[in-house]
Amino acid sequence: MGSKNPMLKEATMKAFNYAYKIAKELGCTEIVVHNGFIPNTSFYEGWVKNAKAFWQKFFSDKDDSITMMVENQCEEDSEVLIRKIDSVNDPRLKVCLDIGHANANSNMSVEDWIITLGDNERDNNLISYRRYGSEETKSLSVEEFLKFIKDEINKR
Repeated sequence: MGSKNPMLKEATMKAFNYAYKIAKELGCTEIVVHNGFIPNTSFYEGWVKNAKAFWQKFFSDKDDSITMMVENQCEEDSEVLIRKIDSVNDPRLKVCLDIGHANANSNMSVEDWIITLGDNERDNNLISYRRYGSEETKSLSVEEFLKFIKDEINKR
């Protein structure tokens, strides 16, 4: 998404457009994709600028029936995701936090990821989540969500 390489951007755009088409046919409301940022290979500013242009082009012919959820993967912290979401400034683009990737690749705690992403969420600081295998999406404040996670951990 934020790569300078035109062949990568073209292939990514083609793949995302295909995923969008299939998701639309299936009646999906969200598509989760990896962010694609690899630390220490690009400066945040240039990568975010390129990602903004990519997403603006991608959304130019799309309606608002599907939200693209950008998932962290290799990021060391939440900064590049926050910068990208703020830069694109489109309600059809949101973050999907993968706590496994955050634990494996990040220098931030999962709690800090939740707090920083929640603070930057445009929907009144609400975090939406869905239990694995459930159809129901719930929204909680950052504080309520952290309490929920801690309670779930303590049940085990």
